[in-house]
Amino acid sequence: MKKQKVIEKKLDHWLESVSRPAAKLHIVLALIYAVYIVLSDAWNLITPFAAKQRWLALFVVTSVYILAWFYSSKPNRDHGHHRRVIWALITADLALATFSIYTQRGMSSRAVILFTLPIVVSSLLLKKFSILVTTLCTIALYILSAWWYFHTHFNEGYKAELAIEVGFYCVFFLILAEVLWLLIRPKKS
Repeated sequence: MKKQKVIEKKLDHWLESVSRPAAKLHIVLALIYAVYIVLSDAWNLITPFAAKQRWLALFVVTSVYILAWFYSSKPNRDHGHHRRVIWALITADLALATFSIYTQRGMSSRAVILFTLPIVVSSLLLKKFSILVTTLCTIALYILSAWWYFHTHFNEGYKAELAIEVGFYCVFFLILAEVLWLLIRPKKS
């Protein structure tokens, strides 16, 4: 029983030490995404409507990132405080990636890289279950966003192409999750 409490205390200390820097990095990501929107709009690579959509999405996720940064700076005796901060970052990352995939041509979108961020962030929780849940949510949201775009714009690709593309990235997400788990798992020695 004492060993379990010591482990939980160490985990809480770990989460307290990584939640604020993780939130700061997400704010940097939001700034980079803002530059991306400005450059895409300046060179007429996106329509004004798409630019407005992206600014709105960026505002929403940046609000979550700033709130996470603010709450991560507060010392709290609550056991799950910093865990909730990390989960808020993961949720916002998933939302931004899903939005980006759908608005950037579904299976043809190069924004698929954004789905790797929530999986990596989930590894900060040091639990295989967290990585697995995040990876399964990532896979489900990627399939949903790519399929929904394909369904609404059916003349922009083939079903076989959709299945191959989505299947490849889903397997990649699973491999990434397993590699992260191998890196963070507790050593037996």
